[in-house]
Amino acid sequence: LEISNEVLSSIVDGRRELREAVMQRFRHRITATALRTVPLFRYLPAESMRVLIERSTLVDAPPGSILVQEGEAGDAVYVVVYGNLRVSHDLNGKHLNLALLRPGDYFGEWSLLTGAPRTATVSSLSQAELVCIERGAFLDVLRDNPEIRDRIDLEARNRYDKMLSVEQGSPEQRAHQ
Repeated sequence: LEISNEVLSSIVDGRRELREAVMQRFRHRITATALRTVPLFRYLPAESMRVLIERSTLVDAPPGSILVQEGEAGDAVYVVVYGNLRVSHDLNGKHLNLALLRPGDYFGEWSLLTGAPRTATVSSLSQAELVCIERGAFLDVLRDNPEIRDRIDLEARNRYDKMLSVEQGSPEQRAHQ
């Protein structure tokens, strides 16, 4: 069955319930596809993936938007669907760029795993869309899938250690302090 875009739009727009059902299905597919691009989530059992999809939302981020702010409490993990984002850290009033995030990358796990405040600010460099996985869903899935938790713990620790090494500078920089 093939329906032109104009005909489909007139059918969907004319029925609020149908439009909401179509949009929900669209959001569900985008979320599932985005989560499966993250290697850590790709092989989750179907039930765990369902939990993440149902308890996630899509977030639109115009260029220049701040998605998470260094120092704030963490309430979610984000997966980049499209767009580019900058991860930066404030060191004595100077903004240090730590990473560039692209589709399939995720961030925000450190503060959820440790309870510590956000260690970096993430802002959009371009129009971006992200999947926002709320804290409870993320922690529930990690609890039920310890092998995933171990991998995320390792990745989070590596990112945190990288940030600390940037803060401390190179051995040559430390020698001059």
